Order: sequence, then structure tokens, then C-alpha cells
Amino acid sequence: MNRVRLKACKSCRAIVIEGDKCSRCGSTQLTHNWDVLFILLDSDRSELAKRLDVDTEGAYALLVK
Repeated sequence: MNRVRLKACKSCRAIVIEGDKCSRCGSTQLTHNWDVLFILLDSDRSELAKRLDVDTEGAYALLVK
């Protein structure tokens, strides 16, 4: 079984599954060096999303190094 190494965008924290460009913000500054996966389902009700300034549902990294 092949493992997929997910990347996180250094600009917006979005998780990038494939490719070398973030589909959310268009940045090419991606890293494998991230920690804690955060799945945002309802941006209007999420306190964490407000603190991280995230307004689009999706997968994000809490810590991007």
C-alpha cells in the first residue's frame, strides 16, 4: 500500500493532497513539515476557524513549520 505524504500550505494552512500549488490561495510554498490536522465543517460556528482566520470549509494544518 502506498502512503500519501500530505503537504500544508505555508500561506493559508490548507492541506494539499496532490500537486505543487495550493488550490485555496495559489501559493507554491508547501511543506511536509506540519502537525495537527484540523477539519473545518462549519466556518460560521467554529471558534478555532475565527482564531486562525479561516473561512472556507476543508482540511487545514494547525502548526505549519
